[in-house]
Amino acid sequence: MPAAMWIGPMTELPYWMQSIQALGPTVVAIVAAFIAGYIAWRQWRTAHDRLSFDLYEKRFAVYEAVKNIINTAYLHGGVTQGDLDAFYEGIRGAEFLFDGRTKNFVTNIRQMAWKASSARARRQRSETDKLIDEEQDILNFLSGQAEGLEDMFRPYLDLSKAGLTGYWPR
Repeated sequence: MPAAMWIGPMTELPYWMQSIQALGPTVVAIVAAFIAGYIAWRQWRTAHDRLSFDLYEKRFAVYEAVKNIINTAYLHGGVTQGDLDAFYEGIRGAEFLFDGRTKNFVTNIRQMAWKASSARARRQRSETDKLIDEEQDILNFLSGQAEGLEDMFRPYLDLSKAGLTGYWPR
């Protein structure tokens, strides 16, 4: 038999098996792409949740600092330099965490706390009734801010709006 005529042994596979053999690598690649896509989506979701949690922590620290300075002014009848320093440390960066009313609220509390501390320092140097009245007005203002504190911070600290509540049972 001439060499050109010899085709080889008959090992022809059935059609369905040839189809699987031809499409196998493509199907595996598609499945691998879906798995990689799912992993990428989960990583993005985790990063998003982490960002939300980090923002929550920073915003809650500002809320705590504002609450503490208001409580200090109310309970102790004044704001010392140490109280003011702790407050400033607690609200550092707040202008980047809030907007609108809440940003203005924190700024106003900061200014009034500074005025209260300043009035106390001036009063200690000279005992005038005008400075005592000024400090008392400022302290009354700070004490009056306690009522709206939770409402002011609620939009920023409500975890149900952060989309995180679906992960934990209620």
